[in-house]
Amino acid sequence: MAVVLTHADVKRLLTAREQPTGTSLPLQPVDDALTDFSGNVRQEDMGHDIASSEQLGDERIQDFQLVYERISQNYAAALSALLRSTAEVKLASIQQAKYGEFVSGLRAPTCVNVLKIDPLAAQWILEINPSILFPIIDRLLGGGREPAPPVRRPLTEIELRLAARITGLFLEENRRAWADQIDLRISIDRVESYPARVHDLSADDNTVLISFEITLNQSHGTMNLCMPLKSTEGLGPKLFSDGSLEFGRNGTDSKDQTSLHDGALPMVAQMAASKISAADLVGLRVGDMITTEQLANAPIVVSVDGTAKYHAQLGALDGRKAIRIVEVVESGPESPHSDVGSNSPVDQQ
Repeated sequence: MAVVLTHADVKRLLTAREQPTGTSLPLQPVDDALTDFSGNVRQEDMGHDIASSEQLGDERIQDFQLVYERISQNYAAALSALLRSTAEVKLASIQQAKYGEFVSGLRAPTCVNVLKIDPLAAQWILEINPSILFPIIDRLLGGGREPAPPVRRPLTEIELRLAARITGLFLEENRRAWADQIDLRISIDRVESYPARVHDLSADDNTVLISFEITLNQSHGTMNLCMPLKSTEGLGPKLFSDGSLEFGRNGTDSKDQTSLHDGALPMVAQMAASKISAADLVGLRVGDMITTEQLANAPIVVSVDGTAKYHAQLGALDGRKAIRIVEVVESGPESPHSDVGSNSPVDQQ
């Protein structure tokens, strides 16, 4: 069993040591006394286990940055389509922190989602700040067009169901982003309003903290994803500067350029968008007609992976609805619908 010496013990021993000639050895700095002649720190002489000092390397941070920048873009597009209004989501930071530090930095009440992650057998924490969550919920209910005073209170039962839709979009983008590496199954275990009640992780657990900034009209707020560092070992793609992925780090064959061309990208044809009051929405019945500002013979916008790429005409082929590409969107296309950004998925298909 190794004996652990304090700094004072080491200093006394070094002072007492003498050469055979009787000349005292030069006193080493205390920190150097724990280092062998090769310059390596001897683990058995330390008061803690060096192997437990987990760190997120610069390469891994770059990997996560590329992945979650893409996730934030796709989530912004999906959120814009859900809300019928342009939402912006930006990756703010990726850092390593103790779980206790993360929780202590949250202001209660807030919306803390405890996520169950399979097959990693892990739990992640997703926190959405009320300063942006309530405006998003208000927009879902037909409001949110005018600035409103900030609200800070626990969510009601109805608001929790609406918040689950907002969270679900983000979880789906995470699943898609890692799909070629691992088949993640992410579900919401429970939702808490007070972070101090979430004891699924230890305060000393090392975590990866990914923060996002969300903007909807005049409202701004943050969303934070907290992942135990150990749970990220299964998320190990190698990313190139152009955003393509290589999955050879864990012993599998790297995907070449040909296999990337075989990947599926979502293509969405945007038929029309319209505005409707909450009262009219509740009163809708089967057979009701909803008019839009889109002319029946006007070209529609076709988006690929959330970005407007083509203008097309509606039609039919072999008994199925179809579209015919009539032109390529060169740059800065203006969507015919004022409420939906040109880079967001369609409102109706």
